[in-house]
Amino acid sequence: MNYLYVEIIDKLIPVQIVDKLRGSTKIFFLDSSNRDSAINSGLGVESIKEKSRYSYIGINPIDEVFATVKEDSPEAILKQFQKLFNKYKSFNVYEIDKKNSSNQRLVPQLFIALSYNFGEALMNIENSKNDFLNMPDFYCAVCKDFWIYDHDTKKLWFMTKSDDKNLTSDDLIKRHKNLLNSNSDSNKNETQKQNDSKTLKFNFTKDEYLKSINKIKNYIYDGHIYQVNLSQILRMQNYVNDWEIYKSIRKTNPSPFSAYFKLGEHYSILCSSPERFLYKNGIHVYTEPIKGTRPRGKNEKEDYDNLQSLKNSIKEKAENIMIVDLLRNDLGRICNYGTVLVDSLLFVEAYASVFQLISRVSGILKPELDFTDIIRNTFPGGSITGCPKKRAMEIIAELEPNRRSFYTGSLGRIAQDMSDFDLNIIIRTILKSGNQLQLSLGGGIVYDSHAAMEYKETIDKGRAIMLGLNNS
Repeated sequence: MNYLYVEIIDKLIPVQIVDKLRGSTKIFFLDSSNRDSAINSGLGVESIKEKSRYSYIGINPIDEVFATVKEDSPEAILKQFQKLFNKYKSFNVYEIDKKNSSNQRLVPQLFIALSYNFGEALMNIENSKNDFLNMPDFYCAVCKDFWIYDHDTKKLWFMTKSDDKNLTSDDLIKRHKNLLNSNSDSNKNETQKQNDSKTLKFNFTKDEYLKSINKIKNYIYDGHIYQVNLSQILRMQNYVNDWEIYKSIRKTNPSPFSAYFKLGEHYSILCSSPERFLYKNGIHVYTEPIKGTRPRGKNEKEDYDNLQSLKNSIKEKAENIMIVDLLRNDLGRICNYGTVLVDSLLFVEAYASVFQLISRVSGILKPELDFTDIIRNTFPGGSITGCPKKRAMEIIAELEPNRRSFYTGSLGRIAQDMSDFDLNIIIRTILKSGNQLQLSLGGGIVYDSHAAMEYKETIDKGRAIMLGLNNS
């Protein structure tokens, strides 16, 4: 099995490439959208740059896993994935243009998305409530054609799967151009309608949400849990093309783990997440939980005051440290004994609409584990469930009126040789099924949470997404 690649010498950036590919039935775009943004507060900028160096694009799947927990057990789904992974893990990669070699070894990627519903099934959480969108719960694709963009060097590569070793760099460049040209006109005449605010519907009333917060506080008082992540769903109808919506929200909420996953004609994930779930680089694995949020200010003074409020909040720090402890335990299951470390505790990153309080935990991965072992022991992420994880998930299933679908699941890429992978937490995300859109907004509840402020925080988190949606 051979993959061939060549450097593309032009000034295209990833969003422009996907704009030309928009007619493809399936598109997988891992988008470091913050690198295109003029928003730069200087706060946490080096941390954000490190995890947003590359963007990836894949089209033309040649193999895939498309599964739901209604039809298959989580173990059966993971076996399907492992079978697919084993089929494609051995390959050769050749850079075609030897004269202008980049000395960069590129690796083909699998694109993957796991729903929170899949995590519930994996953790044996009973939940028979309605899922509005009926999207798949586990999706993974092996693509024939890739683009990889380095935001630091501004270099772009095109890669394709082919067993024809006689192909030249001109042949690959021609395929690159043909793919862009053949898909560029599709879907551009789709009917555009303005959003109708009357179609906005929450699955909680404000009063119901506040009552659920108080129920969680009672569970904490009774010793069931320390923290639960509670969320609400905003539903709406929208006839705007999903790519137009995504382009708009990536402008209003640029983030290092943004993604546009078009899973066929009916399903799309439009993600602008700032949060990394798991990152493997060589023998090391990292997780970076976000716990603690403040809105950006309307002016410089308000911005500074909100930042100081977050930095000095005993509640937010305690909430973050709880999740760090949970994730140290999760990494302890998959890492060599004694290697799990808290690399950074309680640092702040600034985004378009919010400040976020973040920590970083790492460890050395046990060499005998495969990707499915890692998922079994860590998914879903602790920052979006609560502590302890299983009991928190049971309370989420009890209190939230509907299932979460992909919200608080994870998506990303896996190198086909498993040399590295990078997965996000699916938050600040619009899910699209046909003309139905769903935006979920949530936050962590602890015993000293102020219910009205927690409700306001969910609205703050959704403000930039809604602005983008209204501008689409």
